[in-house]
Amino acid sequence: MKNHFLGLRFSVAVEWLLLLGVMVLALYLRLPHFKELALLVDNVEYCYCVDHCQLPHSPYLLYLWVGFAISDFCRIDVGYSILSIVTAVLGIGLFGLFSTKIIGKPFSGVVAALVLALTPISILASSHQEVYSVQFFWMALSWWCLVYFRCFFLGGFLMGCAFATHTGTIFVLPATMILLLRSTIIERNPSPNGLPDGPKTRVPHLHWRNIILSFVVFSIGFAIPIFLMVSWLAWIWKIHEDWSEIPRLLEYLRGTAPGADFQMILTGSFSGGGDYDGDLGALIDRIGDQFERLWRVIGDPLTLTRGLILCGSAGLLFLSPKRSAAVWLLALPYLIYEIGAGWTLDPGIYSVFIPPCLAIGVAAGFPSIGNQGQNFKPLTLLRGLLMIGGILSLLLAYPLLMKKGIENQILPGTKESGATMALTQWVKENSPEDSLVMVPSEWFYAGVAIKYYADRAPLSR
Repeated sequence: MKNHFLGLRFSVAVEWLLLLGVMVLALYLRLPHFKELALLVDNVEYCYCVDHCQLPHSPYLLYLWVGFAISDFCRIDVGYSILSIVTAVLGIGLFGLFSTKIIGKPFSGVVAALVLALTPISILASSHQEVYSVQFFWMALSWWCLVYFRCFFLGGFLMGCAFATHTGTIFVLPATMILLLRSTIIERNPSPNGLPDGPKTRVPHLHWRNIILSFVVFSIGFAIPIFLMVSWLAWIWKIHEDWSEIPRLLEYLRGTAPGADFQMILTGSFSGGGDYDGDLGALIDRIGDQFERLWRVIGDPLTLTRGLILCGSAGLLFLSPKRSAAVWLLALPYLIYEIGAGWTLDPGIYSVFIPPCLAIGVAAGFPSIGNQGQNFKPLTLLRGLLMIGGILSLLLAYPLLMKKGIENQILPGTKESGATMALTQWVKENSPEDSLVMVPSEWFYAGVAIKYYADRAPLSR
């Protein structure tokens, strides 16, 4: 018993050290892509709203509040980029611990964390002033609390923080409910070693009352950050607006980002572009076109790579339904929405939902490496090959990613001392105060005259 205890303790220590190594690698891979200037539309807006006490285009209020705190210590555009990288690295470590529990094999979480650390869109979306890394950090921390410690209130509170950071968190609630149910109906046997990884058994006397209670406790925790967010907005609204204008507050809470427009499936264009004539064949063709578009977009070497999609999806088939249900639900609700209206959304949102799902699928093949000859099965080899194929596809995409990182380091538009800041400084000095600075679209993506660095009219009042 003592040797078994020491062996478990050693195994856990080694896994934590390996995860720490993966986190260091994740940091190293993201540093070449670090952007000290806000160069994209949303990034510019977040920084502007913090500096000018305005509201962003959707209620990303916790992200805004964190920005207010950061701005007391450093310039907000640099601070937001640092926040993205730090939360991305921490989120990868937490995700690795969570994945070990889901897959059920020691060290498999290290592989899942490695895959997430290497995924191109995860690297690109976590190296500048963007909300997704912070959102994923709260989500991973919530899942870790649920599956390791069965802390329903804290898990709900952390998931509420993720929702207050980005309302797209609603897509992962079905997966989180499965994890909550799994944590409720599974109990650990008392173990003298005191480790959280002891054997588990279903508690025979656990009734629906206990399950409902855990959901209620989780919901209370989830509601607290949202209540604080809405209360803060209502208080501001009371100061600056009459209560008769409350419908405008409700519109803001919905967000100004485009909502689901499923007529993009049913017609050949946006709403108003035509009527669906009831032809089932046309509907099938339209959905097929959406799948083709989605495959082309997420299969890009600078997004997910097609090898990762194929290997990760196939790997999930080897997990039992009770282990894989939450993982599938992590991606499916968003993918359904994406097929309906997703071409209007920021591609960076893929980094929150799809890569973690595929990372667990790839890592599901890890146990096959240590398999002994007497237990060898052809499917064991296939699982191992899927794992190797998924990781290899990411390594093959790395040269393109490295080239993009080099461009980020040398292009003058990305530096404070470069063309962007020189031109915007001139605009700032030669335009009236509170003027709206418009930038031609063909200039914008070249990093010329980014609007945040010139005085302009507030985005939201």
